[in-house]
Amino acid sequence: MTDSPSFPPPPLPADAPDDLKQFVAGRVDEVYLDPERVHWIPKPLPFVPDALMPSVKVSNGGPPNAVTLTIGWSVLFRLKLRASIVEGKLRIAGGGPLHHHIDDWVGQFNESLGTDRHLDTLRLVGSRVHLRSVASGQR
Repeated sequence: MTDSPSFPPPPLPADAPDDLKQFVAGRVDEVYLDPERVHWIPKPLPFVPDALMPSVKVSNGGPPNAVTLTIGWSVLFRLKLRASIVEGKLRIAGGGPLHHHIDDWVGQFNESLGTDRHLDTLRLVGSRVHLRSVASGQR
């Protein structure tokens, strides 16, 4: 947990879960993300109707510290992403036409960790995704 990250954390939607906001801001060391609480995920493109709520499916990503996420808005639009930790940083592969926006957000998040923190855990616990950061040099 850091008092002030080296770089400001990336923005999240106003209605994102408070525990996620605290984690991204570096105020807490871990967060559990519930795929049933995803109303806050912004619609990916203007043609997706506001009435459609996203759904998220999460599965183990294969190697340690990796998960696969499938985010969909009905049959109109689906994203398949592979999230992993590489050398203490978040990496997300996939994203189709949105990969630049996703890469920008992930880059800002990784910069906000600074040199004194790194990601240590990304795993599926039941149906929730568990993310943890630790002080550099700590496991």
